[in-house]
Amino acid sequence: MGIPELWQLFDKAEIGENISTAPFAAQHFVRERRPLRIAVDVSIWKFKCYLDKKEVEAIRKKVPPANPNEKNIFYKILKLLKLNIQLIFVADGSNRPKEKYGGQSPWYKYLSQDDKLLKKTVTSLGVTWHEAPGEAEAECAALQSRGVVDAVWTEDSDAFMFGCTSLIRFCHVKKPKVKRPGNNQDWVNESDETRREVDLDNIIIYRADKLQKQFPGLT
Repeated sequence: MGIPELWQLFDKAEIGENISTAPFAAQHFVRERRPLRIAVDVSIWKFKCYLDKKEVEAIRKKVPPANPNEKNIFYKILKLLKLNIQLIFVADGSNRPKEKYGGQSPWYKYLSQDDKLLKKTVTSLGVTWHEAPGEAEAECAALQSRGVVDAVWTEDSDAFMFGCTSLIRFCHVKKPKVKRPGNNQDWVNESDETRREVDLDNIIIYRADKLQKQFPGLT
């Protein structure tokens, strides 16, 4: 969440860079002689990658043991690991505030979910799972400030206020129209929300040096 209008301000100023993930990771390795390390804000990934409750229930009616949400994140992690990217999953801690800026974050509901299976899934791939004292975005920024990671993957603009200097956001692609058999309309336009899905082939990165030029004193 963060400051509500900040992303719109950045987009208007063309601050974010849409880049290909694989070359970005490869260039970092050549430059630094080590893999790119990213701190992942768990709540954001859940918000972006998890299906809603009704979709999960529909899948489990056909396949009772299915765990589609964890499976989805499992494959996304594999894709990044294949690019020689090292990840640290950072979960919100018990001291995270319920409300900020007079309202509740849209992904706050994911804090109450049982993360045991997700944590087991993540750690089984050799990825570190770390619980923050409070807000995950603050802990992610702290990890970057200490040189533990090179970038923070979150949608929460507050990470900049906590000292983040390199922030990664998901790049979204629109799914094509779908054809539903038995419907009078041959092609059905689904809502933007259901047609948008995250794409790991490309990411949007915001760098502090560019932010400082456009908005002095922000970071």
